[in-house]
Amino acid sequence: DGATAAVDDERENAFPWGEANGLMYTCRAGFLDTAHIREQVDWVAFFASQVDRYLATGAEIELTPEGADRRLIIRPIPPEVIELYGRDEVVLATAQWLAYQGSVWHEIAQWYGWSLVNLFPEYLSGFSPEDPISNAIGISLLSGSKIEEILASEKVYNREVDQLIQIALKTVHPVPSQIAEQAVQAVDQIWWDSQARLPDNSLVRRRYLDTNTTLEAWLVPDRLASPSLRAELAQECGSDPQPMVYRIPEELGGYPLSSFATLEITPHGFPAEQPIFQVLGPTVTPEDFPRIMDDVRQ
Repeated sequence: DGATAAVDDERENAFPWGEANGLMYTCRAGFLDTAHIREQVDWVAFFASQVDRYLATGAEIELTPEGADRRLIIRPIPPEVIELYGRDEVVLATAQWLAYQGSVWHEIAQWYGWSLVNLFPEYLSGFSPEDPISNAIGISLLSGSKIEEILASEKVYNREVDQLIQIALKTVHPVPSQIAEQAVQAVDQIWWDSQARLPDNSLVRRRYLDTNTTLEAWLVPDRLASPSLRAELAQECGSDPQPMVYRIPEELGGYPLSSFATLEITPHGFPAEQPIFQVLGPTVTPEDFPRIMDDVRQ
């Protein structure tokens, strides 16, 4: 109909080739997976809608499985917190914290063998270098937004998110694809192995295992770049590009966001078979992630 055509026209103007999700290299955020950016902003929007709806009463909501049964637990948020910080800030900060914890579980589940497509376990995908920073960008996109305005309709939401993604990418300065391909080649055998084949876990050699709420992007080090790549990156990015640092909210004042909402996760399939979950018990929460990450590092 006419409304659908208008939405399609707007999105075509924003992304002439469609979203065209894939891998890119940027001056200040390193490698990015744009599908992760979009996925995480969508999760923030979903969590924001649920927290906003059940702000006063609390709720328990079943989420889609990801190597586990997952439940969103929303607790009534004290009125004084809403009055002090404003409804939108409380809702968005809580939603961003939830989305980040969900993104960490996604990587954990993949590391322990869960796969979205049941062809083979996705051990190799967990904590690949581009994922956490891509997630952080997506999670931060709606900061400062008005909940009612941005979630007014699918059309409004898509239009706003399209624009926010473009703004975020301009901030980190993507390089042309031929330079990005050289950047991929520069870290071959160090960050990844071009000789490995799916589903070989050694295909990814360097993992981004920092799951704290302050995340610094990884840029290709000068020592790994060829003279020609260094020259091209200097022309695109300047002589000393600084990696972006992203901070996921953990609290508002003295109020931990985990006291407003959390995730309860009951692994099944490959993840449930891992010894760490025999130790922690059948159900875990983000409070257990540090112990799980110790196991991942080992």
